[in-house]
Amino acid sequence: MNKETHAAVQDSDKTPDSGAVSESGSVEEPVEVLRGSRSLRPEDVDFSEEIYNEDGNLNFYIPCWFHVDEVFGTHVEEPNTDDYINIYANYDLESGQVCDTLDISLWKSDGTNEAYVYRLNEEEQAILLSKMDAYCQEQTGLSLSESRDLYLKEKEQENGKLVSMTEGVKSHTDNTVLDEYPVPDPSVSHELLEVMDCPRKDLLPLSADRACDLLEDMTVYAALPLGVLEMPVTIEEVRSYPPHTVFAVPRHEWERGAEFRAAVSARMDRQDEREDAFLRHSGNCFAIYQFRAGGASCEPACRTLEAARVQGLSPRNYSYGLVYTAPLPDGTGLEELHTRFADSRQSDFPHRAVQPGDSIAVREKGVLTPWYVDTLSYSRLDGLFQNLPAFQRTQERRTGEE
Repeated sequence: MNKETHAAVQDSDKTPDSGAVSESGSVEEPVEVLRGSRSLRPEDVDFSEEIYNEDGNLNFYIPCWFHVDEVFGTHVEEPNTDDYINIYANYDLESGQVCDTLDISLWKSDGTNEAYVYRLNEEEQAILLSKMDAYCQEQTGLSLSESRDLYLKEKEQENGKLVSMTEGVKSHTDNTVLDEYPVPDPSVSHELLEVMDCPRKDLLPLSADRACDLLEDMTVYAALPLGVLEMPVTIEEVRSYPPHTVFAVPRHEWERGAEFRAAVSARMDRQDEREDAFLRHSGNCFAIYQFRAGGASCEPACRTLEAARVQGLSPRNYSYGLVYTAPLPDGTGLEELHTRFADSRQSDFPHRAVQPGDSIAVREKGVLTPWYVDTLSYSRLDGLFQNLPAFQRTQERRTGEE
């Protein structure tokens, strides 16, 4: 506990506040309101310690370096008392305003404490708002406004996840994860760079710890408010930035690194898991299967489906290997998918270009259709998944639900 100022609260300086209604609907005990002979002044207000987010309120600790007896009606630093008070101010992230009361805890020498409040007038709230904004930028690198924007955005995302989960339970569908781009730090949202007005769109966000890991091999940036980018070159410089600073590395440098390549290659070690996720995915999606012969992916000897069947090579599940899965963008057709992976291969697709003999499987509006890439067209490959254990499990599950 902080003990900058000892104080004893006089009964004559307290007035009861009306009881508040709790979330359960019961009326809580009223909290007494303190008042003194004057209001807070700008020189009275300072902050120390860490800022905490408590249920949507940023909580600021105010050290007692001023005459608290004048403001709160307390008895200051009497020689015969070990009582002391702690003072807290709050900023409401929902409304974007300073809360209209200070929370005050009186700690007594016997270890017990009592809770009080002090009501702020508009002038006092304005003083606190200015001081809070400056301290918030000093401690976190974000202004109060930026902190609020980030809080509301994260809350909206969380609400969206809850709605999605609820809908998933109601419809008995699986919301499985398809192949994802392996970012350098999954714990940091890309939206944090947008909040900072980052001018570069090719950067991938990082925490400070991850920035230190990659600093030796890649260019690391510190993304500061108002679109400012700085380039720390040592671990000490990274650690010197305020807590919660967002760092970033260029996408092209990350994709040249060994970690990225290893993450993409590791997908091939999870064939059954990825195939199961694709077949059970609840939304529109697609998968790319490449022809296999003798257990290794290679260019098929027969390019047309008709020629393959003439030679007894009718494509079946064991002739293919799953190389890629992803959500299907609205309005995307076979031709666009073929072109995307034949002409403009993307960084997390380290396989040969899609060629005749490969298969593109599309799930759209709940209908799964495998297509054989022919020389000049596409042919349906009905039965491609019939021998897959994952497909059989999916069919059994859906039959049971019906």
